[in-house]
Amino acid sequence: MADVRFAVVGIVGYARTHLKTLMELEQAGEGIRLEAVVAKFPEEDPPFVEELKNRGVKVYGDLDELFSDAQGRVDVVTLPTSIPSHAPLSVAALEAGFHVLCEKPPAPTVQEVDRMIAAAKKSGRHCSIGFQDIHGPSIQRLKSMLVSGALGEVRDAACRGIWPRPGSYYQRNRWAGRYRANGDYILDGPMNNALAHFLHAMLYLVGGTQRECAQPRSVQAELYRARRDIDGDDTGCLRLTTTSGVDIHFNVTHAADQTVEPVIELRTTEATIHWERSGTTVITYRDGRVERFDNGGTTGRLELFRDMAGVVRGEREEPIGKVDYTRPFVVAVNGAHESSQVIHQIPEEFVEARPTGKGDQYVIQGIHELSRRAFDERRLFSELGAPWAVATAPFPLEGYAAFPVRARG
Repeated sequence: MADVRFAVVGIVGYARTHLKTLMELEQAGEGIRLEAVVAKFPEEDPPFVEELKNRGVKVYGDLDELFSDAQGRVDVVTLPTSIPSHAPLSVAALEAGFHVLCEKPPAPTVQEVDRMIAAAKKSGRHCSIGFQDIHGPSIQRLKSMLVSGALGEVRDAACRGIWPRPGSYYQRNRWAGRYRANGDYILDGPMNNALAHFLHAMLYLVGGTQRECAQPRSVQAELYRARRDIDGDDTGCLRLTTTSGVDIHFNVTHAADQTVEPVIELRTTEATIHWERSGTTVITYRDGRVERFDNGGTTGRLELFRDMAGVVRGEREEPIGKVDYTRPFVVAVNGAHESSQVIHQIPEEFVEARPTGKGDQYVIQGIHELSRRAFDERRLFSELGAPWAVATAPFPLEGYAAFPVRARG
């Protein structure tokens, strides 16, 4: 069978991860080939552009050139591009007749993701979103166990994650840390970008079927910024209730001095499950039995690309990360902003700006203990008495179709 041929939009930033992944799979002889790249600014890395050309990779100057020249030569266009570009570029690629693998989040707003869903349906092409963790064998196995009822009914799910980000993280492009930019919604922040995988993974794990994410019924969220140089959020927590009655708890921050890798904990009627980012999964049953498994030497990122290639070959009906199934994630994030109403600035007296070689690292006083307690007790920051926290109200999400519902000042 012929190779599945990919084109990557971009040559630097996260595009490099897509390129390296495709090269690895190609070299492994898996029937996947890096066919083309779009290098709008080849001067960003001239040696790498030459390397690609020497490998036989076609280099295009823009997307229109790719769309007009690569018909029949490229099967999948990947979009490791800016958050506000995801929806318009996905729609354009689908309408041009290509399958799409778009990075997460699918889009900032639910109305944009609905346009992506409609474009995929009309074009007859597939659009997959790069929430790679759910593609890992450990989550796929755990999901099967949950769907089968082998672990009982899910009572709740929780995750916390602390990934410090210095000033350079927010200076790397024009939209980092932004709520809006050039009139477009971005909603950039740990929930909707760096740590988005884990909110999405919880929605996926508690969904009713092997493919589906759970549908949000309501969300109560608190969004904050410790930094003074952004207008988006860098810290937040939420409690989301699904239509099946499962509570999901999530708290994340970039404003800290030490990393805490995300761990997802699910409590069911028969067991407590711990899933780590590495793929390590530990199930402790009520009768004392313990079961462990992992990703078996692969990664979610590799499986994401293998999954898309399998769909193009006709080996599977649709991608695991089909854009339709990621809509609940976008609804949850939009609802978090609706519930918080504004992104609350944490007063300076509770924040320390520490100089680093990569710009200031903002650190919220006591954030590690607060995050741990919020995870353990399944509570929001305001419910734990954080002096800077602001209580919010739950926001209903059933039938939610447009962000924002109301005007903001």
